[in-house]
Amino acid sequence: MRTIFITSVAVFLLWVVPTSCTKYQLEQERRPELYASAYDFEYRVSANNYRYLVPVAHNRISEETLRKKVSGQGWNTTAVYQINQDKEVIKEYVLVTGGTISSARNETSPDYLIFSDDSQSVSFYEFWDDLDKPGAYETDPFTYDATDNAITLPIWFGSWGGNGRLVFLSSDTMVCVCTHDKDYAGTELIFMEILQRVSKKERQSWIDRCPNYGLRDY
Repeated sequence: MRTIFITSVAVFLLWVVPTSCTKYQLEQERRPELYASAYDFEYRVSANNYRYLVPVAHNRISEETLRKKVSGQGWNTTAVYQINQDKEVIKEYVLVTGGTISSARNETSPDYLIFSDDSQSVSFYEFWDDLDKPGAYETDPFTYDATDNAITLPIWFGSWGGNGRLVFLSSDTMVCVCTHDKDYAGTELIFMEILQRVSKKERQSWIDRCPNYGLRDY
């Protein structure tokens, strides 16, 4: 009887622990301070003498590495933060899928991205609560400059502009930091977005839910 009980416990642990570990790992990887040592900031001057702030990644991520890890994969946002130049969190955004987004409640929509097999383009998926419009997607070209980890993707989170930098990349986590203009007080706006790679099953579910290419609500 004791042997059966021990065996049952062992089987239960084998079934439960991976799920718990995965959830714990996801929560850990959402912590912005985990990536603080991966980047800094510096000021640059444009051709018309405009002084602007940009993120500077400490570790160069080669284009080959990037494309190997993201090609054909689906990624979605698990956290978005507004931070300051000391890398402290000013605001953590609430991720809302479907419905109305409220800036008063610090809400934003998560990004759902599928990189093409050659990583030359990215499809950006959106989902609505309206059953007549379950979702849609559009595709934009994707470029990456490995000299400073710069990302160019027009449809990706409006704040990226031209100053988005990939500061961390693993097989399942992508972290981007972006500076974007200034607020009304003249302080630079800085954002961090953390994305996780999704399973093939979840990636396919986005495609199945978004049959109408380029359908937009505006």
